[in-house]
Amino acid sequence: MRALAWDRATGYLASLGGDPHDRTLRLWDPASGQCLGVLDLPGAADALAMIWHSERRSISVTTADGWIFTWSVAADDGSADAELLAHPVRALTTEERRSAGLQAD
Repeated sequence: MRALAWDRATGYLASLGGDPHDRTLRLWDPASGQCLGVLDLPGAADALAMIWHSERRSISVTTADGWIFTWSVAADDGSADAELLAHPVRALTTEERRSAGLQAD
């Protein structure tokens, strides 16, 4: 297992596969030990990090090739009733950095 993330609001645990070829995100109920769902991450890039969004009932995974994949967990029981959303990541432009009050390189 490469990474774990726990959602304080639901008590669910998410895990990223440990084998370099295992590109799955698994959702677990730690109380029962039951795997509630498995999401196959598309592409060949390694997952770098994941984070829960408790208010939106979702978890996001970032990958080395610059994508963010979000798994929206709609069901109250955390079942694999999920929707995968993919978003490309890009760096802010100098103009965007300035307008946000960030240092522009």
